[in-house]
This record gives sequence, C-alpha cells and structure tokens, in this order.
Amino acid sequence: MKRTILKVSAAAVLFATSGQNSHADGVPRYDPAAYCLKAEESVGGSLRTRKACRETEEDALAQLTDEWTAFPSTTKAHCHKVAEAVGGSYPVLMTCIEREMDAASIASKLRY
Repeated sequence: MKRTILKVSAAAVLFATSGQNSHADGVPRYDPAAYCLKAEESVGGSLRTRKACRETEEDALAQLTDEWTAFPSTTKAHCHKVAEAVGGSYPVLMTCIEREMDAASIASKLRY
C-alpha cells in the first residue's frame, strides 16, 4: 500500500512539473498564437497586427534560443516573470533581458 502511494505521489509530482520549463534549462515556453490573438483583438481584429506579432515573436524566440546561456540566471528569472505578467511574450522577455543587462553594465562602471 505504501509503495503504491509513493509511486502515485512521485508520478503526480513529475506530471505537475513536466509542463514547467525552468528558465535555467532553456527558453521558457509561451503561446505566441494566443498572445498575438489578444493583440489582434485589442486593435479591432487586424490580421496584419496578428501576422506582425507572430513574426516578432518568432524572431525574438530565435534570438533568445541562440543567446540564452549567456544571460545570468537571476536576469532570466526576473524577466520571465515580467513576460508572463503580460501574457507570455518573447519580445517582452528579450527586451527585459536587454534592459537588465544594460543596467548591470552601467552600474558596474559607476564610481561613487
């Protein structure tokens, strides 16, 4: 009986965490189609907006995928939360990371 409970508990934990993509392991998984549909709807149903949004999402994802390992884990974690707060957007994630990296670079050069 105890073994069955342990197996079920372990399986439940694995299942519950399997959909989560740790930002330390790789670029978080967002749903660009859903995000871009919301963007389209917010401007009155423009298919042009949705197409441009999808292209921007794809470009940002490609850049993030190429550069992900170069970013500090604290920056990735913070910016992942920022991107999730707006519905999960790769351009938002990329912009946040760029801004955080710029701020860190400037801060390291300041002398008080």
